[in-house]
Amino acid sequence: MLNYRSVPALGGSIAIGVILAFLLYLIVGVGRVEPDDINSQGKALSSCIDRFRSELSIDKASVPILYSLNGFCFDSIGSQLKLDQEKIRRDNFLFQRNENVVLLYMVVLITFSGVLLAGLQLLASYKLAVTGRRACRWGRTDVFCRWCKF
Repeated sequence: MLNYRSVPALGGSIAIGVILAFLLYLIVGVGRVEPDDINSQGKALSSCIDRFRSELSIDKASVPILYSLNGFCFDSIGSQLKLDQEKIRRDNFLFQRNENVVLLYMVVLITFSGVLLAGLQLLASYKLAVTGRRACRWGRTDVFCRWCKF
């Protein structure tokens, strides 16, 4: 059976647990971007040139043909990288927009908890003033001694 004095502690523990679960959900739910290997663009350019050389069945490659293949592959890879960058920018924007909502809720929650704690402090000082008692052992007030069974 719950004691009426342990109900606020239980409620606080549940609230802290819910907040921690929500924060863990945010941490786990956010996708991570892993960096590619350093020389992946060079490999992609070489494989593009080799692929189109075989498709065009070029056995003897002259310098102008290689330059044109190199330019074509470079432009196509560059276009793909620009699309990838745009996707990253859009994902960052969406992430920041969602984070702003989370930060707003955190600020509101912290503000309300501060007002609540200030109210509890005023209530405790009011009860102390009404009873006219000074202090008990360990420097605590009589109101807190009564609440905490000191």
